[in-house]
This record gives sequence, structure tokens and C-alpha cells, in this order.
Amino acid sequence: MAEEAAQSDKPHFSLLLEAAAAGDTTAVSSLLRACAAVDACNSSTGFTPLMKASHAGHVAIVHLLLSHGANANAHDELNGSTALILAAAAGHAHCAAALLGMDDNGTSSASLIFASPVERDAEGRSPLLYAARRGHGDVLRLLLERIAATPGVLATAVDGADETGLTPLMAAAQNGKVEAVQLLLTANASVWAREATGATALHAAARSAHLDVVRTLLAAGARADVADEDGCLPDDVAASEEVRAALSVALEEQYEHWSEKSYDSQQDDRPWH
Repeated sequence: MAEEAAQSDKPHFSLLLEAAAAGDTTAVSSLLRACAAVDACNSSTGFTPLMKASHAGHVAIVHLLLSHGANANAHDELNGSTALILAAAAGHAHCAAALLGMDDNGTSSASLIFASPVERDAEGRSPLLYAARRGHGDVLRLLLERIAATPGVLATAVDGADETGLTPLMAAAQNGKVEAVQLLLTANASVWAREATGATALHAAARSAHLDVVRTLLAAGARADVADEDGCLPDDVAASEEVRAALSVALEEQYEHWSEKSYDSQQDDRPWH
């Protein structure tokens, strides 16, 4: 009885946050009917009920909150995360689909505003970068499809980097997520992009000793002769002999290919540095 009394003393927005986090559809429905503020947030983190449900993977709650006008593009106060960023990072593809308006649950409506696939957190990280870094292929496919189909969103959003210059492809390469690397390359992610240190995705894969990723990047046209700001080539930072050997072979083959061509400053594809 004491616990029930304590619960009854809580404001509706606090109860709604708790119910959304717990996946309690009945409680969420009841609180929304009682006019609980759908976008009320935790005073210390700025998390909304939609963020709580998305992070926990409660897709039924996500649909319910969206149907009551929840703001899918709100940012939390702590890290600037959105509900979609939280769902992408956790690998909750059903929640990501609901937030993007890409499922057939009945939530889709012209009157609803769904999540933007390119919103960033406080460090400039997008949902795509989080999904790539953790290798959540299902979420990546959804995000790439939405990016390609959203008016006004450039194809270069696939290479959207954080404040350090880290792109989704680099993040996937660094963590050895081969499927994510392949999906991003299919979506025309750049193998030439550099982070603040001048390192490329090939540097990232080599440094982490991910041989399969190194081979995938090389097959996609990544160059083994591009140095970072310290003058290090990918094979200089390779963390295993297998990776170093693969990069050395690629370097020799690429130089052999260039030597067969007559030099033309307008056509030569050698990345001079």
C-alpha cells in the first residue's frame, strides 16, 4: 500500500518515463489518456519517454508515443542523443524502423513527424556512425535506405563525420565489422576520407588487425600509399604480420600499376602526399 501511495504521489511525467523504460504498454496508454506530457523529460539527463523506449527496444511503446505526437528529433541534455541514435546504438532495428516511419504497423501517417536519419549528437555522431561502429547491419540498411530516399539529404551523408573526422566507414573498419563495411561501400562511402590525424579507414582496419576489412577496403579501391599526418602508411601501423603482408603486396601492386601508365597530371590517380 505504501508503494502504491508513493507511486500516486509522483507526477504523471515521471510515471510515464518509468513506464516507457519498463515497456509497460498499459501504463503508458493510461498515462497518455490522463494527459501526461508526451515529451516530458528527466531533469538530469533530458531523456524523454520516447528515448527511454527506443533505448530499451520497446517498439510498441515507440509506436504509441509517436501516435500521440512525441518529438522524434528531440535531443537529450547530457549527450545530445536522439531516440534514433539510442535505437541505432543498441541495435533495435524495429524501433529504428518505427522512428523512421518505415514499418507497416499503422503508425505511418502524413500527420506524424518521424526521425531524421542525419541528426547528430553533441560530438557530431550520427545514427549511421553508431550502427556502423557496432555492426548492426539491419539498422544500417534502414538508415541507408532512408538517407537515399529523403529529399534534401545529400548522398554524402553516408560519410558524415564526427568532430574528429571519424566517418561511419572508419568506425566500422576500426571495429572489424565486415558486413557494415560492405554495406557502406555499396552505398558509396568514401575510402579516401581522412580523420583529423590524416588516417583513413584502411589505417583504422590495419591498426586493429582486421584482415578481412583490409582486404575488403583494398578491393574497393583504398590506397595503401596514403600517409597520415605522421607520415605513416597503413602497413606502418598494422598490428599483425598478416595485415602488414597484405598491405605490402597491395602497395607493390599499386605502384606497378602506376608505373605502366604514362604520367598525366590530369589523369594520374596516384594520391601524391
